[in-house]
Amino acid sequence: MDQLEQSFLDLRRALTHRSLLVDQGEDPVFFLVYDPKDSLGMYQRMGDLVTVLRHDGWVPRAFDLGDRLERHITEHEDYEFIREGLRDDPDDEEIVADVYQSVRQLLHDGPDATIVEGWVTAEIEAAAAEPNGLLLVYGLELLHPYLQIGYVEQKIQGHVTCPVVVLYPGKRTSAFGLRYLGFYPPDGNYRSRHVGGNVG
Repeated sequence: MDQLEQSFLDLRRALTHRSLLVDQGEDPVFFLVYDPKDSLGMYQRMGDLVTVLRHDGWVPRAFDLGDRLERHITEHEDYEFIREGLRDDPDDEEIVADVYQSVRQLLHDGPDATIVEGWVTAEIEAAAAEPNGLLLVYGLELLHPYLQIGYVEQKIQGHVTCPVVVLYPGKRTSAFGLRYLGFYPPDGNYRSRHVGGNVG
């Protein structure tokens, strides 16, 4: 059994015992952690994951957060202006930083919120409308360098009405700590349950 197969098994076990989370008043959010270098392998085997989840009685709804983010940016009225900034001098760190900041502003929906929480909440509601509905969120690699999923997790806390499985490219640093993409500073503020990956 390889690492991804073991991670899928760990996730299935965690979902089976999800009632423990409900009893503790915690949202049923699970981060399936995998090494960023295994991203291609994870996506190639998503069909296997969906199949075993269905076998276990779940009705999974897949949401490609990275694709939704990319479409939002490229369809925005300011996209050409942002692209021009990179064309001027793609190696100029100051210009690149300004472009990233501009994109971050496109994602904000007020001083302390982003539109991403709205997307995820809508997907949760759609998944929860199905008996045994489950939301599978992937594509987090494309959130870099604009946003980390931990911020979104904090914002939707208390509004998770069905299990949410997040495919998380990164490293586990402790029981609750994660390092997004393996190179961001460790973050121990995640409230989700983590499965897969190795602590270290």
